[in-house]
Amino acid sequence: MRYTNYILNGRPLQPETFIAEGRMKAVTTVAVMPAAIVGVVFVACMIPACVVIDGGRLLKLRYYQYQKAQRMERYYKSVMISLGHKESEWIMLKAA
Repeated sequence: MRYTNYILNGRPLQPETFIAEGRMKAVTTVAVMPAAIVGVVFVACMIPACVVIDGGRLLKLRYYQYQKAQRMERYYKSVMISLGHKESEWIMLKAA
C-alpha cells in the first residue's frame, strides 16, 4: 500500500514552505490558504484512487504467487510421472 500509505502518513502538502518571512507573511498566508484548501480536497479525492491502485497491485501479486504455485505443482507432477508413479500416488504425496 505504498501510495495510500504515503498520502495518509506522509506529508504530500506542505503549504508552510510557500509562506514568506517578514512583512510579506500576512499576504502570502492569505494567498496560500485557497491553494491549500484545494490541495486538501484534491488529496482527499486521491485516497480512493490510491486504494484501488494498491489493491490492483496486491491482486496482481497474489495472482503471480498463485501461478508460481501452479507451475511448481505441474513440475512435481511431471517428475513423479516420469519416475513411474501413478496419479493417485501423486495426490497422496501432495496430501502428506
